[in-house]
Amino acid sequence: MQNTRRSRYRRPAVIRSSRRRNIKYYSNHILFTILLFTVLAAPALPQGDDNTDFQTWMDFRAIYDINEKFTYDGNYGLRDALSGEDWRRYYIHPSVIYFYKINLRIRGGIRIIFTEEFSTVNSFEIRPWQGISLNWPQTSYFTINHYFRLEERFTFYSDETNSDFALPLRYRIQVKTPTIKIVAIDQRIYFLINFEIFGNIGKAVVEKYVNRRRLSLGMGYYFTNNWWLELIYALQGSQRNSEDGISSREHILRFRLRFKIN
Repeated sequence: MQNTRRSRYRRPAVIRSSRRRNIKYYSNHILFTILLFTVLAAPALPQGDDNTDFQTWMDFRAIYDINEKFTYDGNYGLRDALSGEDWRRYYIHPSVIYFYKINLRIRGGIRIIFTEEFSTVNSFEIRPWQGISLNWPQTSYFTINHYFRLEERFTFYSDETNSDFALPLRYRIQVKTPTIKIVAIDQRIYFLINFEIFGNIGKAVVEKYVNRRRLSLGMGYYFTNNWWLELIYALQGSQRNSEDGISSREHILRFRLRFKIN
């Protein structure tokens, strides 16, 4: 009886110690992500803003493993302005990922986009693209992902018979924490931060926002092993269009629901 009592007495102390270690573990991830966001925020903030916009982006992402080397990754969504700007964007982004090595992926797909302008000209875009994704370095606290993408952008306008063509470039660096299990509520989360730079080879297409740089901070929450939600805040510094040179700052709230089919 005496040994049994000692065993029952010690057990809660072990549980409390484990929970303290778990809280400290994911707290360090949160602090690291916030610190990195703060360091990157200074150069990402646009200078001399002429306009400030607020936007919501909502998208659904479906992932299907075709085999050990290939994965289908489809993104479907809607983007809208909340600050009085009369526009809305609908898009479909089917793509395929090829796992060349454990940390290197080759990606390709097509982006089909329709932008509805309530007061001006609508546009329809077809954007075939190719990209490379590299995970390096990888540690127990975070993984850094480098993503390069080239697009061939064809733009058609509702009031014109001609079209535009451009070659946009994009580089994104992402820092993502491992999935963290919160023992107290038995749920899994992770944190991520992105910094993106956009450019063009040659002439840029005339559009509403010419993306220059974007800084994003987000959290992922798993409902199940196959369903999870990402909530992301992004600060984007843009040029209002490629001709007038007016700078703009966009505050973006993004909801991304992900589903892994198999």
